[in-house]
Amino acid sequence: MTKQFLDEYLRTDEVLRIEKCSRTTLWRRIKAGLFPPPVEQFPHKFSRSDVASHQAKVRAAAGLPRHDDAVTERTSE
Repeated sequence: MTKQFLDEYLRTDEVLRIEKCSRTTLWRRIKAGLFPPPVEQFPHKFSRSDVASHQAKVRAAAGLPRHDDAVTERTSE
């Protein structure tokens, strides 16, 4: 039997913290096709792997090195 990978979901406010943008900017990026849309079953939840993949593409396009921990929980200081 193979194990099926279950992706974790991020709420909109978590994505806003990661992307460091406003809610309006996030939804404009989604509408323009510049950011992955939320999961169909959960309209305000985003796939963690989709967000990580998007961040990797942005970093590569900017010529920055890979950063495997781009999508991690941020702790408040």
